[in-house]
Parts: sequence; structure tokens; C-alpha cells
Amino acid sequence: MQASARILLLLGIAGIALLAGCGGSSATSLPGQGGGPTPQPTVINVQFTSSSIMPAAVATQVGTGAWTATTLQNGQFTISVPSGTQNYAYAYACTPYPSTKTGTVVTNETQEFIREQSVQDGTTVTALSSCSNFSTATTQTPNTVTLNVNATTIPNTAYILVESSLGGGFINGNSGTASMSLVNGTSDFAVIAEDKTFNPLATYILRSQTIPGQINSGNPVIFNTGDEITTVPVTYQNAPSGWGPPGLFSLYFLSGGIGFEVTQHQPSLGNFAYDAVPASQQQSGDYYLLEASVNAQTTLATVGTYIETPVTSPQTTSFAFPAPLPTSDAAPTAAAWPTFNIAYPGFSDTSLTSTGAFGSMQWPPYSQTNPPQSIYYLDIDATSTYLNGAATWTVPDLSTVPGFAPAPSSGTSVSWFSGVYGQNYPVVSPAPISSKRAYAEIDGTYTAP
Repeated sequence: MQASARILLLLGIAGIALLAGCGGSSATSLPGQGGGPTPQPTVINVQFTSSSIMPAAVATQVGTGAWTATTLQNGQFTISVPSGTQNYAYAYACTPYPSTKTGTVVTNETQEFIREQSVQDGTTVTALSSCSNFSTATTQTPNTVTLNVNATTIPNTAYILVESSLGGGFINGNSGTASMSLVNGTSDFAVIAEDKTFNPLATYILRSQTIPGQINSGNPVIFNTGDEITTVPVTYQNAPSGWGPPGLFSLYFLSGGIGFEVTQHQPSLGNFAYDAVPASQQQSGDYYLLEASVNAQTTLATVGTYIETPVTSPQTTSFAFPAPLPTSDAAPTAAAWPTFNIAYPGFSDTSLTSTGAFGSMQWPPYSQTNPPQSIYYLDIDATSTYLNGAATWTVPDLSTVPGFAPAPSSGTSVSWFSGVYGQNYPVVSPAPISSKRAYAEIDGTYTAP
């Protein structure tokens, strides 16, 4: 599983040896002596951002206590942590959505996210829900919308791509009409002229378009030479010896929320450049997300660095890779809820002040000939303050909480990855524009006992 496929996941860690699954907590403090004040609990406020798709189920845990279902109101809930206890956790499960249909069999995917933290990490948590909007989109009757595009002034244009959060379209050639099935809503639209190897050549961005309705007020999109992209070089440092060549995955995110790829695929440039959106199409609040990574040659290990940077004048970017995870014992012992080995020597970049561990599980594997009816994806993150120096970390079992995933049945193949991360912003906040994260991970598969 390549790191670039998990971009919307954004994670990090540091320390001599980190991580473990059970957050330790001491006994609750006794009331003060001699008529002193009674220690008060710490209240953690968790708020999903307004742009999030709200989850279908939420659960919380305090210290090493049981997981219990909680109610989400206006995208918010609270956790009361008694005095003397440090650790808490919350989890949410998304509405299942049909990810694949083969014949009469529909495969539904359920996404589940677990976040383990400490009161030291902060008491106000602003969370960007990672739930997809596929489930809500499939219940709507789509609108057929057309957009005329002319990119004949852009040399070597072979295709035109139209992207938005409501759907998209495609034109085979340097001009024509894109006919699209779009769901209701408001979104930015990115119109991208590409060459025959799908390198972006020019971009044209339409902001805040509402469906039902006409895109660009029914007017055609006409490219000019000022809409052409430029290439920006990158450099790499500290790539692990004996590993493969560094790779770069690049996205341009609009202030309205959608992103599109600006990775440079020209063989002459290799993985040493990305595409810069022209100044004529930029807007305040837009930013680049650049991920450089290196894969091991003999194991399924990866190290990488994410950089988010606002749209100023593009400059050469240098990526410094962290040290790899020790891989000799990184794979978990097969279990319904595995324990990951996450000891790590630490990040040399001292700017990565927020650290922790991350992991995932997905089961069962998809088969075209015998598709499963349900697939489960579980994503988990624990901060270094929660883990308190432990070198192992167990995935918690929420299978008895309504709305959460059952344990993988015996004989099921489970794919997994786990790693450590470091970032230069608090874990209780979404990544700001101008941020950095680094990670080291390893992945594999096992059969549930």
C-alpha cells in the first residue's frame, strides 16, 4: 500500500522508543484534605469541522476503561477525564457506502477511525472527519450538466479533465464538450489540459459553482497561454542506502476544498519536479501538498515527508527523509486485533514536536470473481504522550459497540500497515497551510487466527 494512496490520512512521531496500546492512567486523586477543593475532571471538547461528513457512530474511552457509545450533537461531543487520569480516546464509524458492484453483489465499505490522546495534547480537539461523501451522493438523482472547453492554444493537449467534489468529466482531444452527471451542491471546478502521458499542461479554475445550475454561467472555458503550468524542481536528502529512488506525489488544493494532482510525469524530469499552477488561477487559501517517499527494495517499508505550502512564488523544495523503522520485528503477530511493534530511534528534525504512531487494517480482500458483501477499513492514531514510551501498541476492540466493525473472522486475510510520525503542529488540530510531517512505516498481510 503506497503512502500516496493515503494522502488524505496525514500523520507523524519521535522519541527513543515509542508506543503501546493501553494508555496508562493512575488512580483518581482524592479530595483535598482539610476542606480543600475537590479535584475537578478535565473536559475534552471534540468538534468535527463544518466541512466534514458526520459519522454514523461515535464512542469514547477514558483511561483503560470500557469503550462506550456517545451522542454527537451539532458535530460535537465531550469526554470527561477524572483528575489523576491522563489518557482518553475517541472513535467514529462512517456510514457504509457501496464501493463496488459486481453483477448482483454490492460490496459495502465501512470506515472506522480511532484516536488515542492525552490531556497533555490539549483539551479542545478540532477534527476533520475522514468520512467520505459517497454514501450521501449515491442517494441523489444526478444532474446532467455540460461544459464546453477549448484548449487549442495549449500545445500538445491530448485530453481535458474536469474535476469537482460533485463529480467530473473528460474530453478526448484539445476541445469539445464534457457531459457530466453531478450531484447537488456547491464546489470549485478544476479544468485541466493534459498531454498524452497525462502531464498537466494548463489549468483553469472555476470557483463556487452551484449544481443544479450551469457551470461558468453556460459560457465556454477558453484556455490561453497565461494558463500554462510551470515545473518546479525538488531535491532529496538522507534517502536510505540500498532503497529505491525517491518519488514525488503532488496535489494542488483549492481554498474551496477540492484538490487535483500536479505530479510531473515527464521522463526527462523523473521525480524531481512538480507542476505549479499559474498565478492567474491562484487564490488566497490555496496550497500545495507535496509528498516525497522512498520504498525499500526487499521489504514493504517506506519513509516519507509531507509538506503543505501556500501558493506563493514556487521555489525549489528540499525533502529530508527520516530514518526507517527497524523491520526485523515490525510485523505484528496474527490476531483479530493485532499488536504492532513500533520502537523507533526518533526523528532528527527537531521541528517535529508532535509525535505518535499510526496504523491501519483492512479486511477481507476484494475479489472480482467472488466479491465480499462488506469490507472494513480501520485507521488508528496514538500520540506519544498517550503511549508514554512504550514500544508496542494494540489495536482496541470496539466490536461490541453498536455501529463499529466486527472482528475479522478466522481465516480472513488482513492487510495492515503501521508506523511512526512527527509533525510541526498540534495533533488536536487539522494541518495548517504551512506545515510539515514525516513518517516511517511498514506494511504487509496476515491471516486472522
